[in-house]
Amino acid sequence: MARTTAGTTPRPEGSSRRPVISLLSRGSYMPVDSGYPRRREAATCFRSRALRPAAPDGSIPGVALPLLDVASTYGDVVTTVFSAPILAKVWLATFAVVLAIVQVSTGARMWGHLRGVVRLSDATAKQVHRWSGRLAILFTLPVVFHCITILGFQTTTARVAVHSVAGSFIYGVFVAKMLVIHDRRRPHPPWALPVLGGAVAALLVVLWLTSAAWYFDQFGVHW
Repeated sequence: MARTTAGTTPRPEGSSRRPVISLLSRGSYMPVDSGYPRRREAATCFRSRALRPAAPDGSIPGVALPLLDVASTYGDVVTTVFSAPILAKVWLATFAVVLAIVQVSTGARMWGHLRGVVRLSDATAKQVHRWSGRLAILFTLPVVFHCITILGFQTTTARVAVHSVAGSFIYGVFVAKMLVIHDRRRPHPPWALPVLGGAVAALLVVLWLTSAAWYFDQFGVHW
C-alpha cells in the first residue's frame, strides 16, 4: 500500500528515499518523491509547462515524446552529480555568473581599467577573458535546456516574469556581441563591444538573482 504525506506524491511501501524539490505547474517549488522514475517527473513538468495536451485524458502528444526522452535523460545525467535537476540549474547558473564577473573584470582590464585590481598582463587578461566567456556560455547550455523543455516561459509572479524575459533576450545579446567581435568588414562604434558585453553580464546577473539566489534564500545552500 502506498504511503502519502501532505503535499507529497504517494510513495511506494518500503521506499526510504527522501523527497526532493522540483518546480511544478503552480510556479513554486514543491516536493516530489525521488523514488519515482524521473521520466514521470519530467513528464509532469513538461506537460504543465512546454506543451498543453489536447487529449482529455492528459496524454502526451506523440511529437513531444522524443523531447521528453531527452529531458528524462538530462535529469538522469545531472542527478549523478546533484540531488535534483533543479539544483543543477541553480548551481550551473551560479558558476556562469561567477565567470561573468571574471569576464567583466578582465574586459575592463583589457580596456585599460582596473589595473590596480586585476593584476594580470595584457596577454593573460585576454586569455582569461576568452576562456571565462566560453565556460560561462557552456555552463548556461544545460540551464537553457532545463528552462525551455521542463519549465517554459512563465509569468506567474513578477520575479518569474523578469526571469523569463531576461532569459529570452540573453542569447540574442550574446550573438550580437559575437558579430561585433568577428565582423571586421564594417566599422562599429567603439562603445558597441563594451555595452554588449556588459549587457550579457548584466542579464546573467538578473537571471541568477531571480532564480538561483532566490532558491538559496528560500531553501538554503545545498548540493
